[in-house]
Amino acid sequence: MNTQGWMGAVAQNGMSLRHVPRALKNNEQVVISAVKSNGHALKFASVVLQNNERVVTVAVTRDGGALYHGSTGIKNNERVVTAAVAQDGLVLEYASIELKNNERVVTTA
Repeated sequence: MNTQGWMGAVAQNGMSLRHVPRALKNNEQVVISAVKSNGHALKFASVVLQNNERVVTVAVTRDGGALYHGSTGIKNNERVVTAAVAQDGLVLEYASIELKNNERVVTTA
């Protein structure tokens, strides 16, 4: 299957990202298509894209719980964590210690 075929597949079922060839798990367009369908598809993205602010923001906007699958660094990104807790306040538990003590983030949660 080519890139476009995989994009169509993950757009319909984001969790099918687990079956995508490794190289495409590092393709921002493919991964964004997947996380738009199911934020938790972030789990199957490359480590690089699990640390990509744009990709993770799309995922957590769809499902705040997707923050769980983000990198340690991204869990310390105020914009990403704020987007996640705005969608689901309970995901504050996945944020960095610093952001758990950030008044703006906590207020949003």
